[in-house]
Amino acid sequence: TNSIYDTTGYIKLDVNFKTNNGFSSNIPQVKLVIDTTLYEFMFDTGSDAYIILSDKTLHRKEKEIVYVGEYFYDLSGAVIDTVSISVNPVVMSSMDTLNTPIMFMKSINHNNMGIRFISQFDWIIDKHKGVMYAKPIFPIIKERGESIKLKAYKTKETTDGNLTIVAHKLNQEKVYPLGTIIKSVNGEAITAENICDYKKKLNNTNDWSKLELEVELPQEKEEIPTPEEPQ
Repeated sequence: TNSIYDTTGYIKLDVNFKTNNGFSSNIPQVKLVIDTTLYEFMFDTGSDAYIILSDKTLHRKEKEIVYVGEYFYDLSGAVIDTVSISVNPVVMSSMDTLNTPIMFMKSINHNNMGIRFISQFDWIIDKHKGVMYAKPIFPIIKERGESIKLKAYKTKETTDGNLTIVAHKLNQEKVYPLGTIIKSVNGEAITAENICDYKKKLNNTNDWSKLELEVELPQEKEEIPTPEEPQ
């Protein structure tokens, strides 16, 4: 409650510590301007994303990547969504513009600021006074931009011990369906000992056409449907 801290070099943010119904919240809602439009974003250190915007109609760019796959879990299990990702100008308070990847999702009902954006700043959060401050860790250069570094597929070790495709980019020449199990890579079988290594390798390989893969396709009745692309 003493709230003694040095704000030298920090910028005070436009932030809300109240929920939509007016009650106090432990999670700050930070206001950002996306393409000249002001939104509130949940400050979510548990989200492995830059910015997630639930608005389905504005801000999408021509140069975007469309991805489909598992993005989070609710009480019913994995939530499958089609997501468009593009680079947009983002302004936080009086800071310079930062070109940042924005994810547009149909299945989320709030705007979210994830750890990939949060980690570019130092923060002071004073819930007692209801204020927040931020300072860029690196100089923000308007022309720098942020590239979208999404690979062809995302795999993970599922509860049954298999290395399974859980997400992929659309519009590829060849697309393995969601739920496809990777049995071997270049003749080497996937085992409990090497599954983590191969998950990392595959998730960081953009062109799978050069790999010899033995796969087990999902059964037709169990194949995960692909949601429609957001309009």
